Amino acid sequence: MSKTTLKRLPAPASWPIKRKEYKLVVKTSSGTHPMERSLPALVLVRDILKLTDIAREAINIIAKGNMLIDNRVIKDYRFPVGLMDTVQFPVITRSYRMMIDGRGMLVPVEISAEEAKWKLSRIEKKITTKKGKFILTMFDGRNMLLDKANEYSTRDVLKIELPSQKIVDLYKFKEGNVAYVWKGKNAGRIGTISKLEVSKSGLDNLVYFKEGFVTSYNNVYVAGKSIPDIRLPEVVANE
Repeated sequence: MSKTTLKRLPAPASWPIKRKEYKLVVKTSSGTHPMERSLPALVLVRDILKLTDIAREAINIIAKGNMLIDNRVIKDYRFPVGLMDTVQFPVITRSYRMMIDGRGMLVPVEISAEEAKWKLSRIEKKITTKKGKFILTMFDGRNMLLDKANEYSTRDVLKIELPSQKIVDLYKFKEGNVAYVWKGKNAGRIGTISKLEVSKSGLDNLVYFKEGFVTSYNNVYVAGKSIPDIRLPEVVANE
């Protein structure tokens, strides 16, 4: 096993791949998302979208610049494609947004070309620089430098234009907004936040939903105000 491959059986649980038919699968390269919550571009092209069934052809598609992530051409077949990333194939005029389904699997959801012009990105950190500016570190690894950021807090979600990074809208992590659960036993569900509970005992802070389920703060990704701004994956039967 090389530095660019790993055995399929212990590959991240979020990869919807056949684990027993073949022994090895390519690893993600270091980049925008950690391997635990992303999958390699090659796996998406060959194993999931099935644009080809041969690795060499999938690598060739990517190397020729026929695949865009967040409206930027990528040529690395190991590029990590993660949650909320937009994926475009201009030659076949198809666009997708990467989502987590009810099985906890990363899956592409087909979207329109207009929808591929933006993405939702969660604020992970907010740092003030010595010069009084602000750096927002986002869920997908990007950093945004702003002159003013008083209205933004960690776990808020920005709707950003691609690839310019212009902020189009802000979805606050607060009661009344719609949120998507991307991790845990409720992965793939969406609902309206009814209560935010901060633990005083060192346990997880909890998010309660009007639909009757509860999850940890870290599992929640705000996805809109009164209605979701994203399409959910279709329900897929277990293989």
